[in-house]
Amino acid sequence: MTGDPWLAAVAARLRTATLAAWRDHPARFREDANAEEDHGAGWYRDRVVVELAQNAADAAREPGALLLRLAPERRLLVAANTGVPLDAAGLTSLASLRASAKSAEHPSAVGRFGVGFAAVRAVADEVAVVSRTGAVHFSAARTAAELGGVPALVEEVGRRGSALPILRLPFDGPGPELADADLPPVDGRASATAVWLRLRDDAAVAAVAAQLADLDDALLLALPRLGAVHIEVDGRRRTLTDVAARWLVVAASGEHDPALVARRPVEERERRGWRLAWAVPRHAADRVAPVVHAPTPTDDPTSIPALLLGTFPLDPGRRRITPGPVTDALVTEAGRLWPELLLAARRATERGEPAPTPLDLVPTGFPAGPLDAALRAAVLSATRRTPVLPTAAGWVSPVEAVVLAPPWDATGAPAVLGRWFAHLATVPRRELVRSLDVVTVGLGELVEQIPVADPDLLRDVYALLEGADRAALDELGAAPVPLRDGRIVHGARGVVLVDALPPGTEVALDALVSWGLRVVHPDAAHPVLERLGAQRVDAAALATHPLLRDRVLDGDEGAAEVLCPLVAASPGLVGPSWWGEVLLPAADGELSPARGLVLPGSAAAAVLDPAVLPPVSVDAVRRWGSTLERVGVRRELVVERVDELVADVVEDWSDYLVETGAADDGELLAVADLDAVRDWDRALVQIVRRPELLRGVPDQDGAPVPSYVAWRLRDEPAVCPGTAFALPGSDRSSGVLAHLPGPGPALSRLPAGATAMAVALGGIASADELTAADWLVLLDELDERGEVPLDWAVDFWRGAARLVAAGAADDLVDAGLLPGWDGRRAVALPAEELAVADPMWRRHPGVLPVLPVGFTLPGAGVPAADAVAEVLDLDVAAARAEGKVGAAGEDRPVPAAVRGLVPRLPDRYRRHGRLAVDGHPVGWWLADGVLHATGDGLAEGLAAVTDWRFRHALAAALAGAARQEVLLDLATMG
Repeated sequence: MTGDPWLAAVAARLRTATLAAWRDHPARFREDANAEEDHGAGWYRDRVVVELAQNAADAAREPGALLLRLAPERRLLVAANTGVPLDAAGLTSLASLRASAKSAEHPSAVGRFGVGFAAVRAVADEVAVVSRTGAVHFSAARTAAELGGVPALVEEVGRRGSALPILRLPFDGPGPELADADLPPVDGRASATAVWLRLRDDAAVAAVAAQLADLDDALLLALPRLGAVHIEVDGRRRTLTDVAARWLVVAASGEHDPALVARRPVEERERRGWRLAWAVPRHAADRVAPVVHAPTPTDDPTSIPALLLGTFPLDPGRRRITPGPVTDALVTEAGRLWPELLLAARRATERGEPAPTPLDLVPTGFPAGPLDAALRAAVLSATRRTPVLPTAAGWVSPVEAVVLAPPWDATGAPAVLGRWFAHLATVPRRELVRSLDVVTVGLGELVEQIPVADPDLLRDVYALLEGADRAALDELGAAPVPLRDGRIVHGARGVVLVDALPPGTEVALDALVSWGLRVVHPDAAHPVLERLGAQRVDAAALATHPLLRDRVLDGDEGAAEVLCPLVAASPGLVGPSWWGEVLLPAADGELSPARGLVLPGSAAAAVLDPAVLPPVSVDAVRRWGSTLERVGVRRELVVERVDELVADVVEDWSDYLVETGAADDGELLAVADLDAVRDWDRALVQIVRRPELLRGVPDQDGAPVPSYVAWRLRDEPAVCPGTAFALPGSDRSSGVLAHLPGPGPALSRLPAGATAMAVALGGIASADELTAADWLVLLDELDERGEVPLDWAVDFWRGAARLVAAGAADDLVDAGLLPGWDGRRAVALPAEELAVADPMWRRHPGVLPVLPVGFTLPGAGVPAADAVAEVLDLDVAAARAEGKVGAAGEDRPVPAAVRGLVPRLPDRYRRHGRLAVDGHPVGWWLADGVLHATGDGLAEGLAAVTDWRFRHALAAALAGAARQEVLLDLATMG
């Protein structure tokens, strides 16, 4: 294409002026060369496509079109646009670095005063600009040729090679390298201007291809005067257009205060107008690079999920936004514009259109840099005052909103509670709550404030809590709970959930409610209330409820109308003892505790005194039937576990515990009405059927003591004599049994199978069965210094040793009188007068009276006198006399008649014609391990050395009995 003469003249004039300047000032040449190299090879190295698009937008008079065509094989890039053609001012701008034709008269122009076109130098050494007004070209080769005629520059040109300031020397026409350059059609119409680049090499082709591939909607948003951009690479075309249909865009514009731009460059001060736009794609796939656009892409990153385009001041490289008052002002304006974007997104989603939600646009995480930090602060501040948080009723701003704390924020709780709390918002991501400073409240805090009492609605609230863990439920301790009586209480603890009750119990439930039982309204009843502390109850639980118990124990006359229906509805329930205190009408019309009444015609009525336990009224029997017995009315003698309540009505219970030391563990059994028995024959028949009533119980140390019933019956004259007694059929021919009474008349008349009862009540068949306590009772009946039947006394002496050996004789120390031996008879003497004597010391007249014992305790092998004396706190006889043998006696061998009969016989002994100890005659004595004996006392003396049981056999042998017979007698000894 041949250029118009006037365009060629402008090019020639520009060339001449530039060459003259370089010729006169070679340093100016280096300055221009360095500046072009800095712009093309440095700052604009990857922006040629964007800069060409920006030039096209500046040329557009109406929404223009741009064609970007890359022919890789030819290394050719064409940028053709519609709009105004190139004119003299435009050519001057292209050839004059930082002297753009754009000025205040072109407020919508995007470029930066001529520097952008320098980007072509990053990829090309041959550039042609073809327009309807003509064509010019810029050429490294022609520039070098021109400069060859300037001697002062030859060396510098040679040093630089192709890195020459070619854009300062425009030549007429498209040039030989791009001779076929023309104006390709765009959108079916002729283009106004086309820029043709012969790309330098394959690397330049690849760089341009990559830049073309990166073009997206952001280009059209940054250059609104471009309606369409057609990108064609090696014959394949794609088009960017209709950006408004795919993006939500809000924009604002204005003019800077002159003072604000006073320190900016002159040409910037003349262009004080500013523009801003926020844009966000309707579809996530259309997102663009996360950088601020000014209005084309910069290198300033942003973490805000929206595209910001604005007339920010840039550094000379047009890559970074320059900090300062202008930037600060635009950041402020961006914050003011931000709510419009949020509301546009909100309205789009409300209409069902594809669009991000407002909360999708809220930045989270950390700022990407200082500029991003300022922008985030501005948009977050604006967001906090914009109604973008959804609630059950609509939308609310973050400063007005509250959100639930985790985990409730991710449940259906906001929707349910939103019925009452209009500012309760739903925020899908927790980091947004922090970014927007939304007030967080606990579920419990809101639930406590629910202002309505509709049970159905509150049940919906409870349903939210299903599946929540214990920690999450703890904060709901004050949740409102509607009650059956219409009240509202806060907190589920102390309220009850009532299961479906059988017919006839509703009146009882209403009475309990009127007494203060807090029953959850049935429409609000939900299982989760149990986890919050409510108690689930049925008829059985109500029948044992503390509220009812207190009414019964307080003597409420209407308590029976509540208790009896509930007990009747709970057939398997074993009631507590306090049921027995419920007041019921007796036959005479007086009210009496149930445990103080009997059923008419029952076994209890036949056994118990009606003056003490009258019959219950016939009307009560008709109404309640067998329920009366379950609440305590007596059908027969009733066995009860003794708790605090029963203990108050059981006769002598505290005396029993003190006397026996029984361990009161709440499991002890008693028959409470023994004081009212009038027919002991029938009463004992009922008691004997319950053997557990007579079974011994442990005391505090675990030792067995009588049960309460056994202890109580022992003092009942019709049953027991009050002491140990001889069992029917026992041998009462001798010993203590010969002197004991038999059982009481009622016990005597029991069938033969009642022996266990008789034993439990103190009946014995042998003296060995007497306990220390039994002996104390018998000893208490002795008359001081009165003669004691010797067989009675012998059983006691033997029993005392046996009890000491068993460790069960401690009670005997309390005995005031004991049977003692005075040398002639058994006499009841004060205990302190007696000394315990073994068989040797019992024969010493000087220590009488004594309590005789054997040499050793039964089965223990320890000296009996010392052991018994210690337990009974008595003297030992050996301590009352010296036990000195009067004469030495004659040393003799043990007679042959006894040698070998029994073990441990001594070989020799001291024979005395008359033996005296402490001056008293005795038959034998052991002194210092030596046996002293008379002829009559030798057998006993030898037995004392070996085994006291052998004394009669040894006496027989010494008297001449046949050895064979003596041995046979010894063989039969135990």
